[in-house]
Amino acid sequence: MTECEYYQQLISQRLDGELTAAQEHELAEHLSRCADCRAVDAAFRALSEGFADCAEDAPADLRENVMGEIRRENIRKTNKHGSQPACNCGVLRAYMRGRGHGSADARAFERIDSGGAVGGHRQ
Repeated sequence: MTECEYYQQLISQRLDGELTAAQEHELAEHLSRCADCRAVDAAFRALSEGFADCAEDAPADLRENVMGEIRRENIRKTNKHGSQPACNCGVLRAYMRGRGHGSADARAFERIDSGGAVGGHRQ
């Protein structure tokens, strides 16, 4: 990395508020003697100010909508491969076998496994 590339990286970090006081001082000294980096600094500042002027607030429900879509996509991926539901059913079947076929838990599981309602709720 050249000296100017280093200082141009500091210029970018300064716009993000990431410089220490020592780095600010070091950058100011370099900018006082380097016309190329001063030009980069001016361009970065203009660009940053331009973005700040055109920023709009995101819709209030954006986060909820994005996270909901991520959850739906994760469910689709899991169901596509069948690994998670199949694993869950296998664990429940093993548990029910150990409890005996005639138990209330086993009968409830049989209704769930066949798509029936349990406790008044469709599974």
